[in-house]
Amino acid sequence: MIRNKLAELLAERKLKISWVAAQLPNLSRNTITSTASNKGKMIQLETINTLCQYLDISPSDFFEYLPFDISCDVNISKNETSSSDTDVKNILIKQHSIEFDFFIKLETVDNKPIIFEYTGSNLSQNYWGKDLIFKLDKNDTSDFGNVWSHKITPGFQAVIWNDFKQKIADTINDSMTKKFSSHSSYFKFQIRSNSIRLSMDFYDDVFNIDF
Repeated sequence: MIRNKLAELLAERKLKISWVAAQLPNLSRNTITSTASNKGKMIQLETINTLCQYLDISPSDFFEYLPFDISCDVNISKNETSSSDTDVKNILIKQHSIEFDFFIKLETVDNKPIIFEYTGSNLSQNYWGKDLIFKLDKNDTSDFGNVWSHKITPGFQAVIWNDFKQKIADTINDSMTKKFSSHSSYFKFQIRSNSIRLSMDFYDDVFNIDF
């Protein structure tokens, strides 16, 4: 895995993207924003060159690398949510009405992938106006927590954790849309990843949320 550290580098220097864009006429604000978010699959060499010169750093300071890739997959095993009306204005999500299998995959180019298995279910209920909280428990004896603590840097931890939540959100949205599409052809369920909270054996962002 590889990522750029532009967001951290700007934060360390207390630089706003709008200010940087004003100082660098050959780079647009959108380009700098896209680069800092690590959303794009490609960065132009000219962009890297300009930013490294502006920040007075080398490309090795600009990028961060892990010698493996981490991805996840989610399979819904239970969706017992319901609707209180025929036009699906209100979806009822009770505790443990959503359950899923969660797989973390660690792989390199030349090795067989290592799979870490978890089972998840929702602890909170009634999504509307609240975060949706999930507890994920280990399904096997393998220890992803050791990988997380000793092999993944804090910058990558934030990216991977957000990827986990995005994958869960996308999978739940698909499941709910399919479940309730017969009620309304226009229905599309949408929960955002920042409304997902996860509690796992190696990390959680639930904190003191009341559920």
